[in-house]
Amino acid sequence: MLQSAAEQRAVINRMLSDVQPAIDALRACVTGAAAEATVNKGLNTIRSGRGAGAVTIAVDQLVDDERLLNQQSEAERVALRQYYFSLHQINRVSDFLGDSNNVGDDSHPLIGFTGVLDPIKTFNGVDIRRAQLNVPLDKACKDQSFLKLFYNWSVRMFFS
Repeated sequence: MLQSAAEQRAVINRMLSDVQPAIDALRACVTGAAAEATVNKGLNTIRSGRGAGAVTIAVDQLVDDERLLNQQSEAERVALRQYYFSLHQINRVSDFLGDSNNVGDDSHPLIGFTGVLDPIKTFNGVDIRRAQLNVPLDKACKDQSFLKLFYNWSVRMFFS
């Protein structure tokens, strides 16, 4: 579980490193081809998400199974129960953040799309289009609801 969490955190950190520069460009209202490429890269990143919910099967058994409880000292039971509550709290927060943010919601009016990418070069051969701004960057940076898409995504990933 620890290895899985570390791997998940590394992926989330890479994704955040694509999104934060887009947030910075939008907040500073930077324009130009490089800034637009940065925002479009971030825009494509926020179309997906990673949950970081905890796997609780083993600890659930350790705190609920009578046979396993009989093999534990009182101190072990207390420690495992605290760990159990912590893992389940992580899952509640992850679920709440996942439900409260629109990860993958492409319906914002400033989001447009490229033509279909070559299915041979895409994930699983599925037709995929890249998201892109459909307005000039100097207009997009003034739209707080557009910036909020990036901000909400980054908050969700940070707390996952």
